[in-house]
Amino acid sequence: MKPRLAAAIIALSCAVVFAGNDQAPQGPQAPGRGVGPGRGGRGPAAANEPRGIRVKTDQATPGYLLFAPLNSDTTFLVNNDGAVVKTWKSQFAPGASVKFLDNGNIVRSGFEPETQGFSGGGQGGRLQEFSFDGAMLWDFSFNDATHLLHHDFAVMPNGNILAIAWELKSADEAKRAGRRAGFIPPQGVWPDMIVELAPQRPNGARIVWEWHAWEHMVQNVDPALPNHANPADRPDRIDVNGDILGATAGPANAVTDILHTNSVAYNGELDQIVLSVPRFNEVWVIDHSTTTSEARTSRGGRAGRGGDLLYRWGNPQVYGRGTEADRRLGLQHDAR
Repeated sequence: MKPRLAAAIIALSCAVVFAGNDQAPQGPQAPGRGVGPGRGGRGPAAANEPRGIRVKTDQATPGYLLFAPLNSDTTFLVNNDGAVVKTWKSQFAPGASVKFLDNGNIVRSGFEPETQGFSGGGQGGRLQEFSFDGAMLWDFSFNDATHLLHHDFAVMPNGNILAIAWELKSADEAKRAGRRAGFIPPQGVWPDMIVELAPQRPNGARIVWEWHAWEHMVQNVDPALPNHANPADRPDRIDVNGDILGATAGPANAVTDILHTNSVAYNGELDQIVLSVPRFNEVWVIDHSTTTSEARTSRGGRAGRGGDLLYRWGNPQVYGRGTEADRRLGLQHDAR
């Protein structure tokens, strides 16, 4: 009988992991990802920290914990005593998320060590589904010269998967979108997109819906560009320079990952998607009831607003309606 999951945590780069003869080890290091800053570890000292339960109280939520340490190729299910209930083995380190399905299977993001230009925190590129007994049922890669899965995904009631991906926009495209001079890397920028994947086992997926942040940008830098607008007048749109407000000079290494969307959740009742966007210190809500064509515009869907933002919260200064004192979020990592 499959254990009932009462709690789940998306892939942790844990200094606190469970160890011992009947407890979860860190697991062997997966290929392509080493311990150290920027790779989920905290430098070599982290490997020498004692493992085990640091705190256990009566207030702990009953149930089990599902986690995938960032430097391991193994996913663990443990109870509140730290005893291993189940493990799953992959040939990849995790991306940044692992989740149970209602049937007891797990879906796990995988870290692709070989990419075509993309590299950064939350890097993924692959999704894998395993049966409860550990058999791989699905292994899908979305990793090419212009796209890479990263961070989080959400499993929908119909079994499809909403996933976050970077998409490459060239330096020229960034300039034509109104990105400020000095803040455009030579290789371009990586705005986020959301793809709805219908798995086609064992190795495929069909993209049945998509939303692109890039198609909903405004800017107040160049009046000659077609997307020129005052962000305060268009809170339903995204300021292409919203992540660099207050910056007066471009850095030596301009940021490519201008949004860094790191969490996605789905509300089936409303048919809406909520996103965590830490570079803007906000959460956004978008309409999933649109067609892909409507999602590229400002019309269509239940709300009649296409792919424009339905709601945003956390930092009104990024659309010109507040100051730093009004900010309520900061580099958050969960859309819920």
